[in-house]
Amino acid sequence: MSLKSEQINVSAKTAFILLLLLVNSLYSQYSIQVKATKDSSIAYTILDSLRTIGHHSYITTSKEDPLLFRIRIGPFLLKEDANLYVAFSQIQNPWITSVKSDANIPQKMIVNFIVDSLQLTTKKLYWYPLNSFPAIVIYIKNFGLEASILPSTLNVYAKHKKRPIKMDSVTGFEEDNGNLRFGKVLKLYFDPVGKPIESFKQEINVFSHTHGVPIKSVKDNILFFNDGYDATYTILNEFNFKKGKIIAYPKMGFDFYSLGHQKKKWIGDINNIAPTVNLGNANMKVVNTSKPQYILQNKTILLFHPSAEMMKLGIAFLN
Repeated sequence: MSLKSEQINVSAKTAFILLLLLVNSLYSQYSIQVKATKDSSIAYTILDSLRTIGHHSYITTSKEDPLLFRIRIGPFLLKEDANLYVAFSQIQNPWITSVKSDANIPQKMIVNFIVDSLQLTTKKLYWYPLNSFPAIVIYIKNFGLEASILPSTLNVYAKHKKRPIKMDSVTGFEEDNGNLRFGKVLKLYFDPVGKPIESFKQEINVFSHTHGVPIKSVKDNILFFNDGYDATYTILNEFNFKKGKIIAYPKMGFDFYSLGHQKKKWIGDINNIAPTVNLGNANMKVVNTSKPQYILQNKTILLFHPSAEMMKLGIAFLN
C-alpha cells in the first residue's frame, strides 16, 4: 500500500470518528443530576460550590417546567463514564439522565474519564501537561529506607485511552517530536559493602553485551540509588503515542531535565543531590497530597482526592 493510500485511510478513519462523536453529542449525552429546586439562589449556590471543587457543572431548565432549576454535572459522552464519575466523587443520591432536551448545555463535554489509585507511602506526586498530545503525566517519586531516593514511576493518562500507561524505573523525561522520551534505569549490581568497580567486572561486561552499550560508557556513567547500594545505568527510552509502544535505544539516557531545557546526566550517588536536584522534569508541578484539589489544564480536569495512604485520581478530558 502506498503512503498516499495510507493517508487516505487514516483521513477516512478520522472522519468516521468525528462523525461518530457528532452523532453521540446530538443523541447520547448524559449528565449527573445533583439536585433540583425552584429556588434560584439555592441552585446557584450549589452550582458555585460544585465548581469550586472542580466539577464540570451547569444549571438547566425544561420547557415543561421552566421554573425548576436542575443542577447537573457533565455532560458525558458515555454513560459508563458518568457512572464512574459518581463512584469516584461519591455524590449523594445522584440521578444519571439523558440531556438531549436540556437547555444551556455546556458546549464542552467530558469525552473520557479515567480513574486511578496511587499509593502514597514514601512517595511524592508531580503532574506535567503534555503540549503535543492530549495527555497528562503523573510522576511518582519513590523513596526507600531513611528517605533514600529510588527510581521513579511515570504514568501517562491519554485522552484516547481508558487505562493509564505505566512506566517504572524512570529518571528524567521530556517531550520530543510528539513522543515522550525518558531515562530508564537498569540495575547493574547490588553493593551493600562499598566494593570497588573492579569487583563487578563480570556484571558490567554482561550488561554491556546485552544492551549494546560500550563497557567504558557503563563504567563512566554508573548511577547509585538507595544510599549507594544499587548500581545502575540509565538508557534512553521513548514512548511512541501513535504506535502505543515503548522503544529502547542502546544509548545513555538522562536523569533530569533542567530549567534551562537541557537534559542532564548525574554521575555518582543520586542521594547526595536530593536537596537541590529533582529527578524528572524541571517544569513538572508538585501535587499537594494533604487535601483534595482540582487542576484545570486546557481541556483537562485533574481531580485529586487523598484518602489515608492512597490518592484517588480522576482525569476528565473535554472535547
